[in-house]
Amino acid sequence: MISLKSKITRKLLNYFFLNPKESLYVNELSRNLALDKRNLVKKIKELETEGILKSQARGNLKLYSINRNYKLFYYSLNALFREISPYIDSTNKKIITKKMAQIVYCYKQHIN
Repeated sequence: MISLKSKITRKLLNYFFLNPKESLYVNELSRNLALDKRNLVKKIKELETEGILKSQARGNLKLYSINRNYKLFYYSLNALFREISPYIDSTNKKIITKKMAQIVYCYKQHIN
């Protein structure tokens, strides 16, 4: 089970839930999220093992993205939002809520 207490996990999931079509290399994620590469790789492997993230090989590198077929994607999205919502100001919360509604709608269309 993945713990949302880790700052790295929260940042990583937050990024991918808000950008579900995005696929990035570890170096890009490290740079974009301002995270240490070694710790980021550990969390990515945990999330990939859990099935939340998926990887795609490109040459000798891997692209990582959210697994939209993950059985608990919708529930994870809600749990993440509840976890991070105290840290989001009201302006950003409105934007994120709208974006989440779009993601949930797309997800429901995908599973039907």
